[in-house]
Amino acid sequence: MNKKRTLLIAEDSKVNRKILKRILEAEGYDTLEAENGQIALDLLQSGKYEISLVLLDLTMPVMNGYELLAKMKESGLLTSVPVIVTTGSEKGMAEIRSLECGASDFIAKPYNAEIIIHRVESILRLCDNAALINELEIDLLTGVYSREAFYRHAQMMLEENPDEKYDIVCSNIENFKMINSKYGITVGDELLRCIAAHNIACIGPDGICGRIGADSFVVLRKSRSLRSQEEIGQLYSQTFQDAPVKNFVMQYGVYPISDRSASIASMCDCAQIALSSIKHKYGMYYAVYDDSMRQKILREHQLTGYMELALAEKQFVVYLQPKHDVQTGRIAGAEALVRWFHPELGFISPGEFIPLFERNGFVAKLDRYVWEVVCTILQGWMKEGRPLIPISANASRVDFDADDLPETISELVDSYGIPHNMLHFEVTESAYTDNPQKMIAAVSMLRSMGFLIEMDDFGSGYSSLNMLSELPIDILKLDMRFIQKGSGLLPNSKRSILSFIVSLSKWLQLPTIAEGVETKEEVELLRSMGCNYIQGFYFAKPMPVADFEKYMTDAKNAPSLQAVTTPKSSEIPTTFASGENMPCVLIVEDIESNRELLKEILKPYYKIVTACDGAQAYALIQTNHAKLSCILLDLLMPVMDGFQLIDAMRKDGFLDEIPVIITSEVGSDSELRALHLDADSFVSKPYNAEILLHHVKKAVNERDFRKLRLRV
Repeated sequence: MNKKRTLLIAEDSKVNRKILKRILEAEGYDTLEAENGQIALDLLQSGKYEISLVLLDLTMPVMNGYELLAKMKESGLLTSVPVIVTTGSEKGMAEIRSLECGASDFIAKPYNAEIIIHRVESILRLCDNAALINELEIDLLTGVYSREAFYRHAQMMLEENPDEKYDIVCSNIENFKMINSKYGITVGDELLRCIAAHNIACIGPDGICGRIGADSFVVLRKSRSLRSQEEIGQLYSQTFQDAPVKNFVMQYGVYPISDRSASIASMCDCAQIALSSIKHKYGMYYAVYDDSMRQKILREHQLTGYMELALAEKQFVVYLQPKHDVQTGRIAGAEALVRWFHPELGFISPGEFIPLFERNGFVAKLDRYVWEVVCTILQGWMKEGRPLIPISANASRVDFDADDLPETISELVDSYGIPHNMLHFEVTESAYTDNPQKMIAAVSMLRSMGFLIEMDDFGSGYSSLNMLSELPIDILKLDMRFIQKGSGLLPNSKRSILSFIVSLSKWLQLPTIAEGVETKEEVELLRSMGCNYIQGFYFAKPMPVADFEKYMTDAKNAPSLQAVTTPKSSEIPTTFASGENMPCVLIVEDIESNRELLKEILKPYYKIVTACDGAQAYALIQTNHAKLSCILLDLLMPVMDGFQLIDAMRKDGFLDEIPVIITSEVGSDSELRALHLDADSFVSKPYNAEILLHHVKKAVNERDFRKLRLRV
């Protein structure tokens, strides 16, 4: 490996920077230094240096490590510049959060020179292997062009056909991460191959196809007229009826090529912009790029530049919209909605800034601001002797990225002396599909603290009935918009859907709130079906807090004695998957409880083989080495210990073929022993599931790269 590379040390401690600099430069690396995340980001974006890797401290002024990771991920830097996180505090949780944020590896302080160099070289080797794959013409999994190869061949096709009109079409799978989690990596790979084959069949000999991301494809095809969204949806269902996964959703962004002087990468960016415009929009299968999308991006940049100051100056104002009891018509609760009044731009619609803030992460700050305003409102009502009604506030999927969210919320509400059941949190249906286990754990903790959870926008997402029956929620909030059409009464088919959903909520013992109710006919229909609560323009629009308080004092609107509260116990579901074609992991461990724990962590994603000592493991390796993707090895075992097994593997050449992860008690000495044995990685006991999975995945990828190098 050519070690004359530049590594960036982002660390606020001058002493620590000096230590790392000495360790790295002794091995032939060049180094740059940054005392905070902002300086590091400026160096990365300047283009002056070819930075191969970042060693990142988490705790820094101005911009901390987590914020830098978010900025690098947002700008795409993480795809080309790996990050190794270094920290000395809260090792377990910090490591998990760092990996979730996109870090490639983690090193605990105080520094050990040998471990640091091993980790750096390991990550750089993986990056070199990834670069090798990018240089290949064909994507090994799907058989279509790799990203760079697609760019080259697309450019050649345009140059060879100057008078032909072409489109660039980018596509990806909605919630592909959930598919991998639910069905397993092997099934996910089969789905990707199925989509690639479909793309090749559709474009024929007059176009080309490439894979440009985990679940992202791109095609260059001759321009053609587009069908309606409904027709695409029907055709889509027929096309993928034999796919290994049912009911998945593909969306497409189309860029009709108008400027041939632009790079293919820029053309793909335009198609991606079109694709992002329909992300999470039910019933939308494609979007065509036009200049309005470019104008929208410019507008979003403008709003992004204003958002921090707007929050500091309290330009965001909380409005309340009442929820009424269907039977009595009395107020049963309210929803807190945020409005933005900018001194120059005027009123900015929530439909414009909320999706933007969800994408750039600022919604987490805005949500916390709203929660505190709601606490202030409820505290004021308590002091004034007003009747308390529960107020619901949104909790975005971004909020749940914080590991301490339940504790943060509880401390905030307690500081105002508010009963927990007076603050409800609305979580969208789609949020549960992004990271189900983490979401469910956090929501369950909130419910155990006495907060109530409303599933917002039910009916507009993709949750299954089985998933819904197990989610920790207290109230089902039905979005009427997805069944409304024009004016007048609902058609019979949509009435049936509405009736089914209300009946479903009763079966689940959940009260239902219908949101977006606009007519008397809808109110009567919902009442006849047994819906519990109504929110919408029929009763009142969202209004400033002072107006809402006047609205509450009206006798006919006086708060209902039965406010929206019905806590329901629930369990956290665990989904497992299996498959004969999964990568195979051999667990070598003499303690049965440890073997079972490792099997439980790994079996959703890998085929598992176990051995209780080195001799048994060696027999398995001799006959099945070609099938093994990774070995998890305990060093201390009877009959043949881990040291003897590694020696035997080294003599037979298996150590160069199969990655080995040593498992032992925590400590730098244990890790050093593993490295001296030529092991690929080290995982400490007691096991942490997310950290273990990270190392196993990395080792399995290393196995694939080793196979690739033998073929190239």
